[in-house]
Amino acid sequence: MVKLMYQYSTDRLTLNATPFFGHQDIKERKLYPVSGQKFVYNYFGISADLQQRLNENQVLSFSPYFIKRMVNRSISALSYTANAAINDWILQDYYFQAAGISTFGASLRYDVKLEKLPAFFVSTQYQSQKMLQKNNHLISIRLGITF
Repeated sequence: MVKLMYQYSTDRLTLNATPFFGHQDIKERKLYPVSGQKFVYNYFGISADLQQRLNENQVLSFSPYFIKRMVNRSISALSYTANAAINDWILQDYYFQAAGISTFGASLRYDVKLEKLPAFFVSTQYQSQKMLQKNNHLISIRLGITF
C-alpha cells in the first residue's frame, strides 16, 4: 500500500489528508471439496482528519473517508458437494469476493476535560458500503474515557 500525507496546522486547527493506493493478491485453497480461488484487487481512496481546538478543555474532530476496491481478476476452480446449502454458501462467498466495493463515511468526535472528572469523548459515525448492487449502512454512537 502506498500512502501520501498532507498536513496543515495552526495553533487551533489541524488538517490531514491521506490519499492511498494498494494492490492485493489473495489465493484460497480448500481441502474439502478440493477447490481454489484467486483474486487480484486494487484499492484507492482518501481519508481526512480535521481537528479544531475549541478551548483548552475541548476538541472537535471530523474525519471523512472514501475507499474503492476494484477487482482486476477473479479465478474460480470451485468443486461442489452433494449438499446444496454448502454449495450455495461457497457460491455466495465467491460472488462477494469477486465484487467491487465502494465505501464512504465520516465520523464526528467531541473531546472534553471537566474538573474532577476524567477526560471523555462522545463520537458518532456513519458509513455506507455498496457491494453486489446492495447498500449496507452503519450508524454508531460511542461514549468513552480518554486516559
